[in-house]
Amino acid sequence: MVPMSACAAFGIVQIGNRAKKINTQRLKKLFGEISVEVSVFGIAMFIILSNTLTVYPAGYSFKHLDERYSGPCFHAIEWLKNNTKNNDTIATDLRLSDFVWAYGMNATFDKTNITWSCTDWRDCLDELKGNENYSRVTYILIDDVMRNSVVYLNVDLQVHMTNESYDKFLREPFELVYRNATIDSSGEEIHWAEVYRVNWTYIEEFEERTSS
Repeated sequence: MVPMSACAAFGIVQIGNRAKKINTQRLKKLFGEISVEVSVFGIAMFIILSNTLTVYPAGYSFKHLDERYSGPCFHAIEWLKNNTKNNDTIATDLRLSDFVWAYGMNATFDKTNITWSCTDWRDCLDELKGNENYSRVTYILIDDVMRNSVVYLNVDLQVHMTNESYDKFLREPFELVYRNATIDSSGEEIHWAEVYRVNWTYIEEFEERTSS
């Protein structure tokens, strides 16, 4: 389901893009003729209609947004909660970062994008090392939405993973430490989530070898 925050953010951007085309003088004249009662009614209807957006699946609401959640996502986040320390940082998309943060953990929110699109871990090393927005990444959280649909970072930035960009997580310096999936009656996976640990010992040894 699409959270209200995503709808609001998307709507604000679209409204901002179109606002430049509006004749402000005509607006002033129009609203000057509208009574207080009509104005209040209009605002109330806008709020009601805005909230009804939350009942539509994201795939139908916006072509480039996919904010579905699944049981495996929450199982993975619970695993992280029980197996990480206060100084750990989890890299994931903005959609799941909100929940990681709500569970009291550190997340990257919308500050990573190369991590999801590059095919070689060395290309995203700067993001893994952290910056002024988050500390060094120690875990990676990926689910089927990020892998098969879109990595949602913000309304203006979405990244699509390829087979190659996903496969890099299957090798050092990443290590799969947790996986959860739901399966249908035929044995096919419906939704899944994976947690990878970042092996910083491997990275530091690699940097020592290549710098000498």
